[in-house]
Amino acid sequence: MDLTLQRSIWSAPPPSAAARASDHHVQAYADWLGRAGAEPRLALVLCSGASAREALVDGLGMQRVEVVHAPSTPARPVHPLVLNHQGDHFNTKLFLIDGFEAGDPQAVLEALDGQKGMLRRMATWVALVVDRLSTLEALERHAPGLMASVMRRVLVLDEGAARGPAEDVAPETITRWRRADRVAELAFREAMAARGAPTYDDFSRLVRSGYAACLTGQDVHPERQRLAQLWWRRPEVLAGDAPLPFPLDQAGPAAAEAVGRHAGEALDAAGRATLAAALKDDAAATFAAGLGHGGSSVLDTLGRVQAMGAGEADHDASAIGVLAAQSAAGGVGAGTQVHIDLALAAAAAAEGDVEGCDFALGRAAERAGHPGVAPELRFDVLEKRGQLHAHLNRRGPARDALDALEVLAPKLASPFYDARLHLARGDFIAPLDPARARTEYVQARVLFDRHGYADWAEQAACALDA
Repeated sequence: MDLTLQRSIWSAPPPSAAARASDHHVQAYADWLGRAGAEPRLALVLCSGASAREALVDGLGMQRVEVVHAPSTPARPVHPLVLNHQGDHFNTKLFLIDGFEAGDPQAVLEALDGQKGMLRRMATWVALVVDRLSTLEALERHAPGLMASVMRRVLVLDEGAARGPAEDVAPETITRWRRADRVAELAFREAMAARGAPTYDDFSRLVRSGYAACLTGQDVHPERQRLAQLWWRRPEVLAGDAPLPFPLDQAGPAAAEAVGRHAGEALDAAGRATLAAALKDDAAATFAAGLGHGGSSVLDTLGRVQAMGAGEADHDASAIGVLAAQSAAGGVGAGTQVHIDLALAAAAAAEGDVEGCDFALGRAAERAGHPGVAPELRFDVLEKRGQLHAHLNRRGPARDALDALEVLAPKLASPFYDARLHLARGDFIAPLDPARARTEYVQARVLFDRHGYADWAEQAACALDA
């Protein structure tokens, strides 16, 4: 049993959601290219088809990036245009490489892998464009060195993503992606392998990428359809203007967890009992859905200590001691341990124990670096550590936390986390340069508002007014 991510944020569906998401991801890619100077830029672009590719090229063109098609072929795995390129600090040329399926993919990709150094030369920008899961898996199998050299992943989908070929990747590939924090690939797979059974966590990553609208109204797995319908209708359900978009007794584990997490307050006692029955074999999902501890003594204690940190219960030193002991015991997953450390930090902060809070957050940061801990949870830990250090005027440690967030945020493939990075930058800069901090807060507010995170947009607005 492991608690992957207790606080899994969903957006409310904004107008033209998929187009807004595409614009954001392409703009972020163009901004990264524009900061290159003489550095190389090698990216993997996960594209859902011709329409998405057109959006990529058009969006980059609007940012004055000169896009050049340089396909890979059996005769010349690296196109002569790339081989002969001599860039400088003012380079604006981006080579789009595709065509990996031509001829014998293994031979082409192995040859490309052997020449990967040509794709990361000084002042050279290259995008490996993949529009099928089978191509992505072939790249991983036959060009591992090239894939390890990729510096950034870019997700560009359109509303036809789920209408592609019915294919999927091997389960061991998905496991490897999760352990390596490959969020873009997981979201890409969630959209492109839409006829297979979903998981709650990976669907939520698709939501935060901005592309959940690609699944609405499409021919997808019934459980994924329920998830997409819930995301689309949730604002109306919570407002009492509409019922749940499907009968609760039809919900599988993923949809039941989603209802509990994101629409639980709209349920009556019978509805909550139905959800609890659907999740009875998953204590972590039961806990995250707000349906109790699922029979787990660790989660029971965790819930009680979290209530202390939130000011909902009195300080209980015995419960804190029990939780600390449970965290050190065997059989507690790494994600659960990080949640325990965060709860202990919040409880210490509620008592004014700065040293205790700092110690617990430091331990959370150490554990959050372990393989298998959700990168979104790692972001939460780093964000909180940065806030604490900034509050205590520890500029060096606060800078270290912000630097780690700068590296992590692009890997999460989400305007939501990009906006939170702007908030973190603003908080760090504010004591020294309020004008620059204001710019960061404005950017955060715009992103939150544009992509359906009204509560977070309000938080950014409060930072602006402070």
